[in-house]
Amino acid sequence: YLRRRGSLPEQSTSLFVVNRRGHYLGIIQLADLLVKDNSLTVREVMDEGIIAIDANKSSAEVAKLFEDRDFLAAPVVDEGGLLLGRITIDDVVDVIRDEAEHQISSQPGLLDDDAMLPPAVRCARRRGLWLGINLFTACLASWVVGIFEGTIQQLAALAVLMPVVASMGGIAGSQTLTLIVRGLALGQVTPANVRALMVKELKVGGVN
Repeated sequence: YLRRRGSLPEQSTSLFVVNRRGHYLGIIQLADLLVKDNSLTVREVMDEGIIAIDANKSSAEVAKLFEDRDFLAAPVVDEGGLLLGRITIDDVVDVIRDEAEHQISSQPGLLDDDAMLPPAVRCARRRGLWLGINLFTACLASWVVGIFEGTIQQLAALAVLMPVVASMGGIAGSQTLTLIVRGLALGQVTPANVRALMVKELKVGGVN
């Protein structure tokens, strides 16, 4: 039957086994068709341990499944177990890349579709809020410094330490942002552990 087809889809290392109604049962490796005894039946040779992927699963869940189980291809079924098709590692790699780009570009103030060269008006509208918050916190810091102006005049060393503290805070913030973005891209940051991560980063920032 395979010879009559003349060709196979790309990355076809296995075949999906279905019953007469088209419901997924398992897979059989192409290598097994060549090396196994011809007297064996498909049921005896096929692997029923490869689970099928529900067509309603999110792309992120499918990507995680491929990562955990080292799949090259997996069957896709509907709610009734009817085989709809397959998804390959090529598709999943595209999904992982798109998810990573989306998570990074959806950070505060960035655009999801054209973050490199966005229109000025839309860029100002999206980033204005965050820039305004940054301006407010900067003014708040300046106000606090102004309160201690007399103390700073008496102790010149405090004036020297001010840019050092600001620089260390900026570096710690950049490191934290880099780690969080990387964790989001790799799926290591989830709603279940975000609180613990925030507490940990606050402790590290306090030490710095």
